[in-house]
Amino acid sequence: MGIDVSAEALRLARNWANSDGLKIDFMHMDITNNSFEDSGFDTVIMFNTFHFMLKKVRERSISEIYRILRSGGLFVQAMFSRREKDLAKSVKLRPIPSNLNGAGQFTFSRKTR
Repeated sequence: MGIDVSAEALRLARNWANSDGLKIDFMHMDITNNSFEDSGFDTVIMFNTFHFMLKKVRERSISEIYRILRSGGLFVQAMFSRREKDLAKSVKLRPIPSNLNGAGQFTFSRKTR
């Protein structure tokens, strides 16, 4: 499952998936206003998105990710800056140490309720 607010990004993603023979459902959707069920995902992965969002949109995104992740689920976010890792504190996501130096991948796990 892939979502994006950009129709062009979805077109490119569909073309890439099709050319590699991958069967991926893509939806034109905003994470802050999504139709996913509570606790419906084991993993949510985002790449290079938070630094483009206003603070209130990032906070709403994190809140929605927390809502759709099952207890113990993983949220993986690739970012340009280490300072972004503190965003998860407001919604009870637990940082998992990464072996990457500097900016890079941060993984968070939804704490058990």
